Amino acid sequence: KKPYHLWIDRFEPKRAELDRQRHATFAVSPLISIVVPTYNTPLTYLEAMVDSPRQQTYSNWELCLADGRSTLPGLRERLTELANHDP
Repeated sequence: KKPYHLWIDRFEPKRAELDRQRHATFAVSPLISIVVPTYNTPLTYLEAMVDSPRQQTYSNWELCLADGRSTLPGLRERLTELANHDP
């Protein structure tokens, strides 16, 4: 294995640790707002960016996407879908 993969194997949390983190409770759980401007963002990058916070163990967050009048085919439609199907 390459050095990076060895590091990942050693230091990345395992599934049990991630589950523990997801179920942890805190005295204070601030809402974290992630504000992302978009303008003609390729859909593959948009999907990866949206999936990233969804995969985190802290759940009290909101993702705010601000489109700058994109003209890329399908992008505005996808942004609308995301807004309509995710609170």
